[in-house]
Amino acid sequence: MGHLWLREETKPHERRTPLLPEQAAVLVRSGHTVVVESSGTRIAPDAEFAAAGCRLEPPGTWVDAPAEFFILGLKELPSGNFPLRHSHIYYAHCYKGQDHSRSLLRRFRDGGGTLLDCEYLTDDNGFALTVGRIGWLSGFVGAALAVQFVFDKALHRALEIPHPYFPDRQSLVARVVESASEADFRPSVVIIGHRGNAGSGASELCREVGIVPTRWGRAETADPDILATLPQFDVLVNCIQSDTAGSPFLQERDLSAESRLSILADVTCDVGSPAHRFPLYSQVTTIDQPVIPVGPAGSVDVISIDHLTTLVPAEASRLIAEPLFPQLQELLDTGESALPGPWRNTRQTFLEVMRNLC
Repeated sequence: MGHLWLREETKPHERRTPLLPEQAAVLVRSGHTVVVESSGTRIAPDAEFAAAGCRLEPPGTWVDAPAEFFILGLKELPSGNFPLRHSHIYYAHCYKGQDHSRSLLRRFRDGGGTLLDCEYLTDDNGFALTVGRIGWLSGFVGAALAVQFVFDKALHRALEIPHPYFPDRQSLVARVVESASEADFRPSVVIIGHRGNAGSGASELCREVGIVPTRWGRAETADPDILATLPQFDVLVNCIQSDTAGSPFLQERDLSAESRLSILADVTCDVGSPAHRFPLYSQVTTIDQPVIPVGPAGSVDVISIDHLTTLVPAEASRLIAEPLFPQLQELLDTGESALPGPWRNTRQTFLEVMRNLC
């Protein structure tokens, strides 16, 4: 039977999990071995995994796990130069030429391991099987933080995330609505990529807090005259999905003393990649420091948190784990020697990228 090892997340403030205890129980009852690394931050407590029949191990011990284990995670692996010999299942974000991608892929090459990137789990028609619902929530949370920032700025206070996390997205909405009442105005908001999953989530946040956003798609971003109006909005939420390089949407030279733009929430967060469309900034932000000033005299702030939905970890974990679980079941049932279709597709993507690795 199959062997699955859930590693602890090492990214600060990461609380989400790609496997829920009740799902682990199903795998154990099916005869699979499930090992879970202990974690003091994961939204699902260790005790629930133990009750499900999982074996608990100390954090970071996946590196010495037997080769037959699939190593399951969510965000990036711990930094280091040691070769990667296992098959790793997680969202690696390393196929767009990001700054870290070459060194990571070389570790797989050196260790003989395989990256089974969840983002590239697709059916035979190319439909992504796991990212849609969590993408929607990313757009929702990113828009919430951007609008909250504008209200906080109007109220002469800094944007802070006052809790380790929100119990649900409605708690996040309630905070934005309360701040809107205090500030007593509605900012102008433009959402780029409104037809996608993240853009739909951003639009829904605006609806729930009483804002009617301007929504742009490919037609608008292809028109230089329309793009030139971006600095006239208070809030810009970027939700485009692109794997290729393209012309910048906004550069520092586009901003002036007359610009209204106060905050850019880059939900796409392709910083460090050729697909990055906002060269006026070059670093991600964090839960502890959610904004960075850019532009002339720091006139515009940027939110570029690359794990936005960790702010609502219970809901986010469900949205990640539920579509992934049937794929995991099939993988463990069949094994790596006879990969099911979606897993073949993500492995093929990995192999194609590796062929181009210098």
